[in-house]
Amino acid sequence: MRLILSGLGSYGDVFPMIGLGAAMQRRGHGVTLLANPYFRSNVESAGLTLAPFSTEAEYLRLTQEPDLWRPRGGMQVIFRESMQQLRPLVEQVRGMVASSSEPAVLVAHPLDMASRIVSEQLGTPLVAVAYAPMALWSRQSPPRLAGVWVGRGTPKWLLDAQFWLGEKLLVEPTVRRPLNLLRAELGLPPIGRVFPEWWYRADHVLGLFPEWFATASGEDLPGDWPQNLTLAGFPFWDGPIPADGAQRPPLPAEVEAWLASGDRPIVFAPGTANRAAGPFFRAAIDACARLGRRGVLLTKYAEQLPDPLPDHVRSFEFVPLSLLLPRCAALVHHGGIGTTSQGLAAGIPHLVQPMGFDQPDNAERLAHLGVGDSLRPARFTGARVAARLDALLSSRTVPKACGRLAERCRENDPFAAACLCLESLAGS
Repeated sequence: MRLILSGLGSYGDVFPMIGLGAAMQRRGHGVTLLANPYFRSNVESAGLTLAPFSTEAEYLRLTQEPDLWRPRGGMQVIFRESMQQLRPLVEQVRGMVASSSEPAVLVAHPLDMASRIVSEQLGTPLVAVAYAPMALWSRQSPPRLAGVWVGRGTPKWLLDAQFWLGEKLLVEPTVRRPLNLLRAELGLPPIGRVFPEWWYRADHVLGLFPEWFATASGEDLPGDWPQNLTLAGFPFWDGPIPADGAQRPPLPAEVEAWLASGDRPIVFAPGTANRAAGPFFRAAIDACARLGRRGVLLTKYAEQLPDPLPDHVRSFEFVPLSLLLPRCAALVHHGGIGTTSQGLAAGIPHLVQPMGFDQPDNAERLAHLGVGDSLRPARFTGARVAARLDALLSSRTVPKACGRLAERCRENDPFAAACLCLESLAGS
């Protein structure tokens, strides 16, 4: 079996697919990962074959889009970019399937429409991946979205009206209309509703999160989620695992030195692709000063930081969270599912500044689980961040909840469960 995986996006999109691909390759399957060449070293460090799509310059250009991190603009940017790349991506995926000497299975990133189209054209088995509960739309248990009023008491007619409006203003012009134009050229019938009907019309749907996170509010799994869904668990991968079972390389020397020089710091991570995090970091530095605590600022874009930094904080470009967070006191972040899961595994409290995508929904689930709090961007000031962190760090119940969930993160092998799901399609 030849797995053709797609990882479209930033580190949080690519790393889960690297981990899944590496696990399948260890089980004797052929694996090719379709991703931006910006991630070539990460893909190849895991021993996988990269099928490069687009360019590093295009990836960096997208990170500079001013609307990317705005609550109502981010999805429009992502959908627009996805549609602009769709035609060449369809051709590339189709060519990869046609040239495979083994039966192929397509494992599609949530924004990968090309693999969905090729599956229809060629009859290739398709697994649709969902990284977070928000991606699996439910009328019974609607996800928390930026700019949308949802909650247990929200009338059904209001929910339907809001999402009808979203379809008309966002999905119809940005996705469905150009998608159907391409489908007509390819001899495929038009689609009606893109979400969720067409999006998850797959041989299998693979959720890369555990059931206990999906049911954080105390409710059962939504009955209108896909019936062919497997929840494998969080896919913890942020660096290659030595094949001989040896320990992973340690943290960089400068990080080790900083951690060893004082009390456990607070980590501030606004997202690996975020280049609009200047206010976030200013509030972080102020909050640490108010609390008398040390801070670690994570960003690949140092122009967002004050120069020089005060003595109580340090900045680092990229540090594996699985190695860093267990040695820290708390995690302040954007609410992306990758960072969220690493914080849960480390057993430390979360403060989230959600901006869009799955972030508001993940933040709400952390609050339901008793391990986190959140602040909207407009309210994310040093004083408020310090107050929320102080409440989390001085709580008697939060550390216990963090410890319980860290244990739950170790209950099963998510990659083994995901591999079994993929292997069930062999020969189909």
